[in-house]
Amino acid sequence: MPQQLDLYTILMLYANKRHSPYIDINLFLVFLEKYATRASKEHAEWKKWTSDTKTHFYKELPSLVEAKKCELLDNNRRVLMVDFYAALLNPIYKDIDTNAGVPFPDAASLGITLPDEECRILSIKEDLAEYMQNPQKSIMPVIKIVFPDDIPSALVLATAIPRPLLDAALLKVRNFLRTQNNMNFFQRRLLSQMQGKEGFLRDALNMVSVRPLDCIPQIQASGEFISYFWSSFCSAVKSELRKKNDFLSIDIAVFQAVYIIEAFSTLFKEIMIAEREKEMALKALETAIDQPPYAYTMEEIFKFTDSTGRALLGQYTEEDLKEYLNSKSTAADGEELSSLLIYRNKKGEQIFINKQKVFLVCARLAGEARNQIRKALGTRWLRLMRDFNKEPAMENDEQFHQLLTKYVLQFVPDLIYLLRDKRTFLIQCETERSQGGVPLTARFYNPVGILLPMGTLLMLNRKDLLTDARILLPVWYSIPVLSAIFAFFSRLFSGNKNKPQKKETSSSEKEKAPSQEQAIKATAAQIVQKLSAGGKSPEASMADLEKRWHVILNKESKQHLITDIKSLIKDRLRRNLRLNMNQKISEQIIDDLAASIYVEAPVLKKLGDQESLITYIKLYIAKLLLTTKF
Repeated sequence: MPQQLDLYTILMLYANKRHSPYIDINLFLVFLEKYATRASKEHAEWKKWTSDTKTHFYKELPSLVEAKKCELLDNNRRVLMVDFYAALLNPIYKDIDTNAGVPFPDAASLGITLPDEECRILSIKEDLAEYMQNPQKSIMPVIKIVFPDDIPSALVLATAIPRPLLDAALLKVRNFLRTQNNMNFFQRRLLSQMQGKEGFLRDALNMVSVRPLDCIPQIQASGEFISYFWSSFCSAVKSELRKKNDFLSIDIAVFQAVYIIEAFSTLFKEIMIAEREKEMALKALETAIDQPPYAYTMEEIFKFTDSTGRALLGQYTEEDLKEYLNSKSTAADGEELSSLLIYRNKKGEQIFINKQKVFLVCARLAGEARNQIRKALGTRWLRLMRDFNKEPAMENDEQFHQLLTKYVLQFVPDLIYLLRDKRTFLIQCETERSQGGVPLTARFYNPVGILLPMGTLLMLNRKDLLTDARILLPVWYSIPVLSAIFAFFSRLFSGNKNKPQKKETSSSEKEKAPSQEQAIKATAAQIVQKLSAGGKSPEASMADLEKRWHVILNKESKQHLITDIKSLIKDRLRRNLRLNMNQKISEQIIDDLAASIYVEAPVLKKLGDQESLITYIKLYIAKLLLTTKF
């Protein structure tokens, strides 16, 4: 017993004596008091343990627990010595050169009993890859590696994987090659498999024999020849050793070593292949984001595919994707903007756009808005002029631009969100600095950052729109005298004298309204019956169609998408009914409306069965018409 008599040392010595890290406190106290009584006759240091042993023990124990050198178990009846196995195994793996000629340590060589429940058992051939993804983190970090061919198992601490376990294996192989002319034997043996690569083979064997630890970076890099060399070498060693009836200690050591090296070589090769695949997939992701329509939600990015149609998500993990997007959307030091910008759309979703493509997205959205606004504004102004009315936007440019902005918010709100974001102006400034200027057609702001008039951005001219609307009026509207006469009588008959007549007209319209509503609902009912397969209800038919065009597996995301599409259809139908109140609803009109919804919403083209999707839109329009009050 040493002279250093702190409680930790005494507990570790007692644990070694019993070959177990578990110590029964009551038995230990009895032992300590008896031993201290005998030892104190020659060593005064033991005297404090001869009386009030229990008091001294419980006084020093809390500091050991706090320092995590031991743990209390079973309601404080037992002590677990956390460092017990580390104290046994660390010296062996620190002196791997000296132990190169002997097998890896096991319970028998350590003189301990190690129940399976006190360690994690790994099959060297099947479990290593899983272990590397989920390393041991418990307070008993002992790994028991099991080998085929009835080779004794090896004990190693979790902290020794992959190194110094791999270091020890390479030193055992070096020791093996340096004995009994094994170096020349295996060089001749492998030459037949590596014809034309004799120099590479010789260099690889020399490195193992002279500088074995320098082999590890090569194994981790998994070059084509190195992977092939270790696969062939390990297979050849195992084949030769299996011919023996009795294994020497050095044979067991190298048998264990080649299994370990082979497993790590295969694992690192698989990791390298996965990394290359991930790198290629991320490059494909970067290319995909730079393709039209240039602006993508996270849900759309999840569905990106490579050139073969294989989903990119799977070639990289969701965590890899988020890490990539985060790195690309974080500005580097000294830069105002990152290469990938995140905006918010009307629904609050994140939209990812490459910085260089932001103005292309704005131009595309402006084009979509221009066509819709030209049509809507032409209809609006034509109706006003037919009634000999006008509005300020017809005569005042500022009022005209304000009206255009309202239409953009109605039809293409994402354009407004992009243009009102100060980063978009910074992109214009950055482009001017890097390219020496921006073409006038690509400018959205003036030099001080004020957004250009909406008419300028949409390339819509107030006077041109008025002229287009006037062309559609009957010819007498262009003759000042006739126009003035018709305007006079129009105002005259709409005055106070004709209020009873106006009420009468209103009553006749009310009489006609039910018949018009009945006609709309009758048409809608026919379409519902036609599109509902097998006599099913509209809801059941829509559910069947959803399964065909819907490709999202996540239930929550799926429901969000369905809700969004239904909202889009409702808004578009409401707008159409408002603009064409007197239009007779027919099957052809519903077909045209469904087609326009499909064309004007590019995101719909990325879904599944397109024919089923269009049928779904028609069926939902008809279903809405059945329940709408006119």
